Amino acid sequence: MSYLAKNLAYLRNELKLSQKKVAEKIHLSREAYGHFETGSPGIYIHYVVILADFYAVSIDELVHRDLENDYPAPGEESHILNLKSWYETEKALIDTLHKFQLEAKDKIISVKDKKIAEQEELIRKLRDG
Repeated sequence: MSYLAKNLAYLRNELKLSQKKVAEKIHLSREAYGHFETGSPGIYIHYVVILADFYAVSIDELVHRDLENDYPAPGEESHILNLKSWYETEKALIDTLHKFQLEAKDKIISVKDKKIAEQEELIRKLRDG
């Protein structure tokens, strides 16, 4: 039995995303993505691979495991539990990188300003003798 359609709807709902938003992310129309969730035949394996990657689950889990009701065995990492925080973590990482880039840019400017001031001081000393 394939759980593909059920899992696609479950994972999307867990992330509180619309079909349109997911479809945009994988460069597909909302209608085409909607067919994937209703179990209409004709989903290309290419999109199964893309969607497994998008939802951070394996293809096997996406197709053969009831992700909504099949909890992982003790000690087994749960992709689903981590999935909800994945977007939050990604956003925090992007925010941190952006902040780091701004701080690094400020430091570079500060170093350049310091070097310019040192060069101006050296020129002034050479002029004054």
